[in-house]
Amino acid sequence: MQKQCIRPYSGKFSVECDFQVNFNPERPSEGATPIYVHGGGAYAISTFAMNGQWGYHDGKQIVYVAPVESGKNYHLKCIGDTDTFDLYVDGVLLMDDAPFRNKVESVNKIAFGTGGEPIGTEVFWDNVEIKAIPNPFNTFGNSSLAA
Repeated sequence: MQKQCIRPYSGKFSVECDFQVNFNPERPSEGATPIYVHGGGAYAISTFAMNGQWGYHDGKQIVYVAPVESGKNYHLKCIGDTDTFDLYVDGVLLMDDAPFRNKVESVNKIAFGTGGEPIGTEVFWDNVEIKAIPNPFNTFGNSSLAA
């Protein structure tokens, strides 16, 4: 799993990347976590590509929203704050004001990964971009999230 740690941030942000998953046909329920966002040790945003579906964890259960094809390249864009997020797949809004898995005061880690054990699923990310979305009324801020 590759991780990007950031200084705690409590504004609007975006995570954008190109993504591909090649599911293991023998274990279709195993998949990938295209974008994880953490805050203070708690999962805030948990997105999934598994069981042939895009999904997210709403704090109680995984909610599936649309099919995902094994071996296809996708462009993902997640826009969040500290309560809800939107997920666009190839420019189509699939998750609109989806609730965070857990309420957080700020975010401090963006993660990308698969399950914790070897599962035979191949996952690829490219062109990863993490940005703060500045408040137009804050003229003193800086839009970099790098620690």
